[in-house]
Amino acid sequence: MVGGKVEVGEHITAAAIREVMEETGTKSVEEYDYRGIVSERLVDSNGELIDQFLIFVGHASIQDFSTNHREGDLALFSIDEIKGKKHKFLPSDYEMFQRFLEISKRPVVHEVELLHDDKGYHLVYYRAPENVS
Repeated sequence: MVGGKVEVGEHITAAAIREVMEETGTKSVEEYDYRGIVSERLVDSNGELIDQFLIFVGHASIQDFSTNHREGDLALFSIDEIKGKKHKFLPSDYEMFQRFLEISKRPVVHEVELLHDDKGYHLVYYRAPENVS
């Protein structure tokens, strides 16, 4: 999973492709497919909003990547391997991964709320539109 910020004046798609290239060291990104947006709210144990993120989700193919890159050690995992490492993901990231595996006919907006307390991160809710195909 690659993430980053959109620079001033940069198109969201261009930002996504740039971030994939920067974080993986690949020389090209092919077949980029925008899948949707996740509005993620991070709240504390009192329900107070700590932070909020808009996460633009996409899927792309890359032909190469650097295993040791400025972002740290990188590796490829099969879907089954990711499912086996569920406990290593933030609950909302894992939920996003599962929901965006299937290609939608149109981009969709999802909403998520993540609680952070002294025991870690907990998924409060994850909502997607009904009847999306």
